[in-house]
Amino acid sequence: MGIKTGLFVLCATAGLCGAYAGEAFDAEKTKALFAGTEWAGDERWSKGFQVTFAKDGQVVYKGWGGWQKAFQGKWVPSGGQSVSVNDTACELSPDRKKVFVVSPENKNVTVLSRGTKVQSLDPASRAVLSKPGIVWAAQIKGQRVTLAFEGDAARAVARTRKGEVVQCRVDGVGGSGMRIFRDMNGWNGIEDITHDKFLKEDGKGGWVLKDYQAESLPEPAQPDDALPPQPISRAKSQLGGTSWCGFDGKGKLLALTFSPSGTVSDSRFPNEKPEWNPYDDNTVRYKTKDKTIKLTHDADKKRLMRETDKVREIWFSGRQPPKLAMNETKPLKEKLAEKDKAWFSYDDGKRTVYVFNDKSANVSIIHDDGKTQTVRWDPLCAGVIRIGEEVFMLEGETLERVEPRMTLKQEPNL
Repeated sequence: MGIKTGLFVLCATAGLCGAYAGEAFDAEKTKALFAGTEWAGDERWSKGFQVTFAKDGQVVYKGWGGWQKAFQGKWVPSGGQSVSVNDTACELSPDRKKVFVVSPENKNVTVLSRGTKVQSLDPASRAVLSKPGIVWAAQIKGQRVTLAFEGDAARAVARTRKGEVVQCRVDGVGGSGMRIFRDMNGWNGIEDITHDKFLKEDGKGGWVLKDYQAESLPEPAQPDDALPPQPISRAKSQLGGTSWCGFDGKGKLLALTFSPSGTVSDSRFPNEKPEWNPYDDNTVRYKTKDKTIKLTHDADKKRLMRETDKVREIWFSGRQPPKLAMNETKPLKEKLAEKDKAWFSYDDGKRTVYVFNDKSANVSIIHDDGKTQTVRWDPLCAGVIRIGEEVFMLEGETLERVEPRMTLKQEPNL
């Protein structure tokens, strides 16, 4: 009964079985496809997990998270390229490099990669997702919802039923599987856009982008659809030949240069010379060994900003940061140590309070557990200060910590 239920969920809810549904199959041939194979999956709050379909019919699971109970016991052939483990259905992709796993509880689909490590989004999937002029559209509650991917499918732009346009990052998991999140808000979701999606052939020579609530189909972009920024030539950019400086999270001066020939010199990555690529939304990007750096040019072209859920940094035009004038020091101190006010943060539900002493350069940091530490503060340049060993930017009524990112708001100290 469990096998039939699991197979029904896989076919009817996720639509994965395709040509195999209802067909007779040879259980021994299915065993040969799965026996002894190893697969890797990704859990949102863990470092991943591994599943082995052992030759003796047992499932070997390593890791922790939501799939631990699902992969206990035996695996049993249930179709030409599918097996069931209790009520959990697993089907091989046509190229046999992935396994699609359907949760019997929430109908969500996880993509496993062959081997012991989770694979990032593969080149073939990236090419399908990011065809120029194409959006992936779904009808949710009678309204059109779209996703449009950039050229490398590392980022996307979504438009919700309410017309909200959201910049997204795309984390590849499992070759053709992905997780989509708001660019600026960590794990926070997007209305109408499910985190976990996977790309699958539709059996008719085309593709669908699926999740547990809907499937999106590739369609020509309509005038109201949100599209990602487009790359422009370096000749049209004002960045070629310019130099910039900034501070890391500890106050060390950093240097950045965009060569007209197309390479970047970033003092944080002294052994790398990545190419820089400008876009029509006043951003520039370059890839290092471990990450993609995206910087936004401000309106007056005197600053570059990098802003994610983990970091907020400013680069100043030139090789030296703007100096703090003598007549600016006193107003800065008065602002920080304004009477009857303090600077508050509520990150992760924990309150931290920064109280500046108006008669000295001391700052009292009062933590959520009541412990207090006293550190010194000093100005690094106009609008940038260091508190203890951490760098903050003063912006109106907020102090923004560079890294790890944290926002302090000035409020009455009741």
